[in-house]
Amino acid sequence: MKKGDGLYKLIRSMSGTEKGYFKKYAALHVIGKKNEYIRLFDLLASMSTYDESKLRKALEGERILKRLNEAKYYLYRLVLKSLRAYDTGSSADIRITELMHNAKILMRKALHSECANMLALAKKLALATDSHNHMPDIAWWEDKLFFANVKMDAAAEQRSVDIHVTEAEAAKKIDNYAEYKYLSRKLGMQLRKSPVVRTDEERNALSKIMAHPLLRSETKAIGYHSRNWFHHTWMRYYFAAGDYPAALRSVTKSVNLMEEFPEQIRETPFSYMTHLHNLMLQLRPLRRYREHKEILQKLKEFPEKFKVRLKERDEAMWFDFLVTNQFAGHFVEGYFEKAAALVPEIEAGFRKYGNTLKRESLLMHNFRIAHVYFILGEHKPCLQWLNKILNAPNPGAYRQDFQGYARLLLLLVYYETGKQDLIESTLRSVNEFLQNRSKLYKAEKVVLDFFRRQLLQIPDKRASQKMFREFRARLEPVLKDPYESRSVFYFDYLSWADAQINNTSLASAMRQRAKR
Repeated sequence: MKKGDGLYKLIRSMSGTEKGYFKKYAALHVIGKKNEYIRLFDLLASMSTYDESKLRKALEGERILKRLNEAKYYLYRLVLKSLRAYDTGSSADIRITELMHNAKILMRKALHSECANMLALAKKLALATDSHNHMPDIAWWEDKLFFANVKMDAAAEQRSVDIHVTEAEAAKKIDNYAEYKYLSRKLGMQLRKSPVVRTDEERNALSKIMAHPLLRSETKAIGYHSRNWFHHTWMRYYFAAGDYPAALRSVTKSVNLMEEFPEQIRETPFSYMTHLHNLMLQLRPLRRYREHKEILQKLKEFPEKFKVRLKERDEAMWFDFLVTNQFAGHFVEGYFEKAAALVPEIEAGFRKYGNTLKRESLLMHNFRIAHVYFILGEHKPCLQWLNKILNAPNPGAYRQDFQGYARLLLLLVYYETGKQDLIESTLRSVNEFLQNRSKLYKAEKVVLDFFRRQLLQIPDKRASQKMFREFRARLEPVLKDPYESRSVFYFDYLSWADAQINNTSLASAMRQRAKR
């Protein structure tokens, strides 16, 4: 990290309302020099990338420049203080922390009765929200209070037992939760190597993790959070293995669990939205489109139904999940024009939430939009959206599969628009990019081989049809292998070949294949 970059990243991560709150907070808590810090804050907030020299040039002639490092350090702490104040009472975790802080102050003041009341409130909230991570601290202060105000009677003896039970149960829950988190991380590390199962070896590596005794039954999971991780871990495994019905069952259990504890939806709306998103992700390959529409409607209505006040980041993710699944729902049913009609709404969301959404999410939207324009034969907007991916800064930081899909789609655009002069150089780039990946699917090799051998030619119509029939005849049997079928998840090469053979639109060919 560059020197001074931490403050810049913190400020850039803030939402508009958080920035507005900071300025009010700074006005109240900084005497005399408040304008200097707000000025420094505004300069950093306006930078698209951090540049120390530009910052110093902008502050030339100002007193703060002489002590810039000290000012940045102070501003960093001030921003964090304002964010803590902004978040006051915003979640159960923060409310429990605040109650415990109050209890410690009251204990220090020897106000034991008031301290006991505060600890009781913290304990009640922690138990109601399954916030077992707070229970050891609560029990520790109950113990201090016990010895500070002990009366050797039956009630005191029972309190001593209750404190011990609280500590023991909390330790058991924390250990159980830690095990499930570890198993989930272990699975996640394996999936980072290969997001989907492509070989028996990869399947066996995942199966070994899932054979852990704690993953054999939900009854092994103690408490809400452990149960949630149990179902989520199985969903990720089944999805990677291509077992969509089993993945659907697991994610449905996660949704049902959260709806059983609606306070958890209010506490962590992002988790609920993620589960609904994953639910729709499983429904689409199963062609359960009516249920997909029902879950999409549930996603639209959940803030009002569960009385959730979405913060700016949650609101951005809500938008992301809504348009992603609405777009994908139209796409899989063959309503490509309806999907394209969502583009203005998506662009408006980019303008509103662009600084909040993950860069990778924006690039995935770019690919989906480029893809649907290609299907509709609208090559100019397709190229415009592809270039947003291909020209993105620091491409290595984003999902490499989408980088590869974008390059392959670019080749097809050049082929269909007759830009033979651009195909050869692009083909070299695509080949180099894909070969650098650790593994290539057999299907990807067939596609690449076809591109190398055929795309540089400009055959007549009859020869072209023969060329695509041969391509289709080579690819179709390869895709019957379940490990290979997901390699063309983001582009339907068989339908593309059908469109070329039958001289029809790609949209029509894809609709026909979807009906089979």
